[in-house]
Amino acid sequence: GGGAPAAAGGGAPAAGGAGVAGGMFVVAAARAGVVLVPGNLGADELPGEVWGRLESKVVGQALGSAGLCVAVHKVLGYSPGEVLHSEGSVQFNVRCQLMMFRPFKGEVLEGTVAACLSEGAVVDCGVARAFIPRERLQQPSEFDEQEGVWVWRESGEDLYMEVGHTVRFSVTDFNPEEAKKNQHGTAVTAAVDADGLGVKDSKAIASDQKI
Repeated sequence: GGGAPAAAGGGAPAAGGAGVAGGMFVVAAARAGVVLVPGNLGADELPGEVWGRLESKVVGQALGSAGLCVAVHKVLGYSPGEVLHSEGSVQFNVRCQLMMFRPFKGEVLEGTVAACLSEGAVVDCGVARAFIPRERLQQPSEFDEQEGVWVWRESGEDLYMEVGHTVRFSVTDFNPEEAKKNQHGTAVTAAVDADGLGVKDSKAIASDQKI
């Protein structure tokens, strides 16, 4: 998807301890400041406005070792509003639980090939992108520059990895902060050079039948 939403006032959210929610996702306790304009401060509207502003601030953000925020899980409470006199707005300090994407090393995930490059492949796994360096592809693999695909030469057959294919990969590293810095926006480094990994829907073509 697009870039992470910009933070809206109150400084960066701080994530605390996390409890396991299952596999690559964890729930982390956090605190964040959100700023609302006076027109949104009615008793009936306030809870929804706090939730919406919090969501726009944290979803898609890397929160240190807690991982990459994918959703607001629960709002536990918030402080009485503090008027920001210079702006005429009101800031609330929110206690909440956030759903975080934080895969562990060796975890096997699935995604869709988003790009094949001479240096490797980019895989979209929904909430984040992964990069598989060429040395961690199935070996021996060759990059077909004309077609823009990776070809795994296996026992006289060519198995293709191309954009749109579904890939099973193993996580070798996770660094959500890195996604902001590299050109492909990848937070996960991955590998497919082990049994049970690789393209799920690739069709094999015998090498001697290639046109």
